[in-house]
Amino acid sequence: MKLIDIFKLGIEAGIKADPRKDRVKEVLEENKKLYEKEENKEYFNESLIWNPYNDSNILYGDENLDIKNIAVGIDMEAQELLIVDRLREKGEKIDLVLAHHPEGKSLFGLNKMIKIQEDLLLEAGVGVSTAEKILNESLVKYGRSLMSLNYNRAIDTAKILDIPFMNIHTAADNAVHTYLDELFKNKMPYKLKDIIKILLEEEEYKIASRNQNAPKIISGTEDNRVGKIYIDVTGGVEANDSIYEKMENAGVGTLIGMHMSEAHLKKAEEHNINVIMAGHMSSDTLGVNLILDAIEKVQKFDKVIDMSGFTRIRRI
Repeated sequence: MKLIDIFKLGIEAGIKADPRKDRVKEVLEENKKLYEKEENKEYFNESLIWNPYNDSNILYGDENLDIKNIAVGIDMEAQELLIVDRLREKGEKIDLVLAHHPEGKSLFGLNKMIKIQEDLLLEAGVGVSTAEKILNESLVKYGRSLMSLNYNRAIDTAKILDIPFMNIHTAADNAVHTYLDELFKNKMPYKLKDIIKILLEEEEYKIASRNQNAPKIISGTEDNRVGKIYIDVTGGVEANDSIYEKMENAGVGTLIGMHMSEAHLKKAEEHNINVIMAGHMSSDTLGVNLILDAIEKVQKFDKVIDMSGFTRIRRI
């Protein structure tokens, strides 16, 4: 497959799993209107006309390059690219590095993805004006925090070593969100311990558990009833911690996420919300595996090399 085809298939899989559903079309229409303004064209990322995920991009490489062998990792930075270069020196064929977490220009789209959480809050029963206010504040805050980063280090390394490089972030997070949402709707867990059991049926969470990083209840007890579930694994960054009061008012009983700061955990506890951390690397790995499954349904890679927290698990 061509590099551009791999990227497009990954984005298409993310759109299919996007919890916003038809709202994705609105995002793409807004992007197209921005592009059509003459003053924007010189600097516009043209992929955003069909790619609604600012934090997922081809970061370096010829889009028409044939790709047969890939190295995949959750964080693929300068050190991982040096490992890839060393493997190539030893005769390993690696045509592309595929990362999950954003680097370079993808970092500056990370905060924009928080808007996905608006629709998740609406679905949970939070009012639209409240959801928009909370998340717009977070979007601006995180946007400012990104400005100080030496954001292009990994891309500069890829260029020097001539290693094609791309990342798929929110598209993969959408995939794991929808996968878990459907899983819990089908299995209908009654108590928190039932959620843990369901997660441990998935190989990614089994692997994490063997490494002593199992899914964990961090607020509530295993015999607490689940109630309404809110899954928080997509949308880029943490929202303002006022979100938990709104969740409580909307009747959310249990939040399932990948990670949570101590400040947010304290707020969740104050508002009587059970919290289960499924795991960051394990959940990200599940999402990337689902994206790779979608790509390999079209054409399988000759080899996938696991790196940097990732293990290839196929469901096809």
